[in-house]
Amino acid sequence: MERCGVNRNTFYYHFRDIPDAVEAMVKEELNDILKDQKVPESVSDCMEILVNAVQKNKKAMIHLYRSIQRDVFADYLDHAAERVVEELINRAVGDFEMDQEDRHLISRYYKCVFVGVILDWLRHDMDYDILSDMHKLEYIYEKSLESQYKNLKEKL
Repeated sequence: MERCGVNRNTFYYHFRDIPDAVEAMVKEELNDILKDQKVPESVSDCMEILVNAVQKNKKAMIHLYRSIQRDVFADYLDHAAERVVEELINRAVGDFEMDQEDRHLISRYYKCVFVGVILDWLRHDMDYDILSDMHKLEYIYEKSLESQYKNLKEKL
């Protein structure tokens, strides 16, 4: 606190403890990044938004991932992925009729894919090109959400 020029009383006026300050920092950082993003047009766009958010503060993010506060980081990554995926689904589905339960199912699926891939990337110290890998895998997702949804409804 001394290096930051903030006295102890001022710090504890704003935060309960160090973990509370870290949580506030992560939340603010992700919200700032997400509010300035364009609406994603593809699965790769979603991944790129999330990866850029993590890479912006690479050292801090790896430290948080490895710390006891990993759950704080994972919760905000989950929240960020959910927002980005919902924007993609809303854009992709447009006027197409999709009930909320199915929309939530598809959103949850993509969110879990993105969070899982990013956590794996962090576990490997961000030592591979995650965006390149995502672009290579994009053919898996090349069918539109609308056609995936139609296939789902036909099989049920």
